[in-house]
Amino acid sequence: MVCCLHLSFFGFYGVPSKLGKRMERALQDNEFVDLQFVLSNGQALKVHGAILAARCPYLLPPEETSLKGRKCDDCPMNKNETEQTQIKLKHEVRISDRVDYGALIKILEYTYTGFFLLEEDLAKPLKALVKFCALTPLSRMLNRKLPTWGMANPCCKFTGALEHRGNPFVDIILEPEAFEEMTWNCSMCQLSMPHLHAHRIILSVSCDYLRALFQSGMHDSLSQMIKVPIGWKALVKLVTYFYSGELPGIKTDCIWNNMDVKQQLQELQAYVELSSLAEFWILEEVAEESLNVIVSCLNGDHKTSVQIIHYAISLCQWKIVEVAVSSIAHLYPKIRDAGDLENLSAEVIEMLRAEYVRYSQKNHS
Repeated sequence: MVCCLHLSFFGFYGVPSKLGKRMERALQDNEFVDLQFVLSNGQALKVHGAILAARCPYLLPPEETSLKGRKCDDCPMNKNETEQTQIKLKHEVRISDRVDYGALIKILEYTYTGFFLLEEDLAKPLKALVKFCALTPLSRMLNRKLPTWGMANPCCKFTGALEHRGNPFVDIILEPEAFEEMTWNCSMCQLSMPHLHAHRIILSVSCDYLRALFQSGMHDSLSQMIKVPIGWKALVKLVTYFYSGELPGIKTDCIWNNMDVKQQLQELQAYVELSSLAEFWILEEVAEESLNVIVSCLNGDHKTSVQIIHYAISLCQWKIVEVAVSSIAHLYPKIRDAGDLENLSAEVIEMLRAEYVRYSQKNHS
């Protein structure tokens, strides 16, 4: 927040971020728009309800905010209607002549990207609009108020669209390829298996693969459901990344340390799946972060590491195999004597043996 205050003296407000930078595309394009603001002078601005719901819900028309929590039994995303042509909510919102066009543009820039440059002559009308929109962090920056203790830094995230207020704007369902048996009830549709309701605009901005799919015109591009080739745990983490720009990690605290090997393995397998998916969906940051999480959690427990090696091999994730091998190389004699090498391929056993030789030479030099 202090950094934001310093930037404000140069006319910059907010915090630049990778996700905000990507979201500039959505602000400039008219893809998947479902709302249109019409000003008194006839100028029109096309926007996305999901993004406003996440970042500036006061700009939404009242009928949309009142829909939160409704059950969409008649929407095209029910299990018997998953391949109908996309239906969008279309609304035209007339803006009062008291709203300054330039100030509204800046509000939208902040809503979409979390960062903007402000000309001095727009400061006064912008402050009035910011107050109406209840954008407290931006209001503090505009008034150059020092942050109070415990105040969170302003950041550009769209996870609010995954809550009830984003429900009226969902237009796609993401379903995992695999999931543990569980009781599932959805307030949005009648599907009985685990799934997530999402928004094409946010998915397309966050993932070039999905953007290309939606624009392709192929049969799958019109489908209301995408089956993602990962498990449920991995899908939840992936969607969190799409909406926040950050892949959830694992805290290696007492909770993690008190999990049994099976529970730890399930958590780590999700990151192996994400690493595999990242190759096909061109998500380099997801692949890198997944590898970092796995590295941080492989602390020499050869039982978990051996299982991760098995799983990574099944998905051809050789970087993860190398990391797991390095983490337990010093335990090679113990693993060999325990018979845990029997199910590993000759190639992996040789990798483990060679890494152990390097480890031994380094410690005896």
